Amino acid sequence: MYCRFFAAAVRLQTDPGRARRSPAKDRRGQLNAEKIRKELAEAEKRYQEIVAKANADAQRMIDEARESSSHLAERKQQEAITAAEQILAKAKEAAALEHERQMQTLKRELAVGG
Repeated sequence: MYCRFFAAAVRLQTDPGRARRSPAKDRRGQLNAEKIRKELAEAEKRYQEIVAKANADAQRMIDEARESSSHLAERKQQEAITAAEQILAKAKEAAALEHERQMQTLKRELAVGG
């Protein structure tokens, strides 16, 4: 029996406003706390949705960049092949012209010497 009174006295000392509060105020405080908990849960849900959307957008951008770089690399490779083919064709043409020039020089030397 003394324990009950002692516990009540301790509660009053640790929370002096408790004795002055009415049950209606306690109920409003509980409702307010519930409202705050709901708002916090909604904010957490919105945060998770925003983060999920940001992650999805980032992944989409990464995928697009990879695809774009793949196309770019392929295009650059084709450009390099085309350039190499042009260089080879010019080299063959230059070699053919040099061969023809050498043949003309050789024919002249044979005609002059023979």
